[in-house]
Amino acid sequence: SYGNCAIKRGPDCKNKKSERTVQESRISHEKMHMDLGYDLSKRPATTLGQPTQIRASVDVRNIIGVDEKAQIISMEATLSLLWIDERIKPKLEYLDGESRLFGEYISLNPSIADEIWIPDLF
Repeated sequence: SYGNCAIKRGPDCKNKKSERTVQESRISHEKMHMDLGYDLSKRPATTLGQPTQIRASVDVRNIIGVDEKAQIISMEATLSLLWIDERIKPKLEYLDGESRLFGEYISLNPSIADEIWIPDLF
C-alpha cells in the first residue's frame, strides 16, 4: 500500500519516468477526477483561508545502528502524510477504504507525486 492518499517519496521515486512508472501514473489518474485547471503549486483551499491540516506518522521499520556516545540513531522509516485536497475526488469504484479523520480515500502510486500538491518538508 502507498498510504491513504499520502504520497511517500523516497530514493526510488525521484523523477524516474520509466515505462512502469508512466503506466502506474496512468492507473492512478484513472482512479480519480482532478478539477480542470488543477495547479499543483497552490495548496488546497480551506474554509476561511486557514492552513491546510496535515496529519503525519512515522513508522520505524528497522534500527540500523545506535551510537550512544555521539547520540545518533540510524534507522529506516516510512513517513506518511495525510491531507484533504478537495480538487481531487476519488472515483467510487476505486475507493480503498475510509479514514475516521478524513473520510473516503484511494491509494496512489508514488509516481504521481510530481503531478499533485504535496506539503513541503523542511
